[in-house]
Amino acid sequence: MQQQNKISQQGTILLELLAVMTVLVLAGTFVFIQSRTVWRQYYKEQVRLAAQLLAGDLRKLQQQALFQSDSVTRTLRVTSSNKSAYGLYERTQLAEYKAFADYNCGDVYIQRGIASVGFSINGAPSTNGVYVLCHKNLAKYSCRVEVQPITGRVLVDEAQ
Repeated sequence: MQQQNKISQQGTILLELLAVMTVLVLAGTFVFIQSRTVWRQYYKEQVRLAAQLLAGDLRKLQQQALFQSDSVTRTLRVTSSNKSAYGLYERTQLAEYKAFADYNCGDVYIQRGIASVGFSINGAPSTNGVYVLCHKNLAKYSCRVEVQPITGRVLVDEAQ
């Protein structure tokens, strides 16, 4: 009788162990499938952050042109050598260098955009156009930062 109970217990323990292993494998599979989605969302957030950073600096330049009494020319320039950074210039000297890597967005780059933009004392941009920011790990996703003519309004939107 005791031997039969031991065999029954061993069978029950084996079934419990098999059930736990099945649950762990299913949970692991679910986590693996979701991890790609999580990384994709993370990369999108990096592009959005870099676009908001660029738009904020463009707006800052416009505000400085409108409300500061000095007549210093301020521009934002993207260099052709490093598409993951840009510089804020006063007259012709670099006042501030912004690299996307400093904001944990090192794989974000400016695919195309305005080489140099400044604002006049009435807030109008020296040129208008669009910056397109992309991520190295996302093929079909980008954010656009647009500088509108005459008003200099800066808009940010996403493209899929």
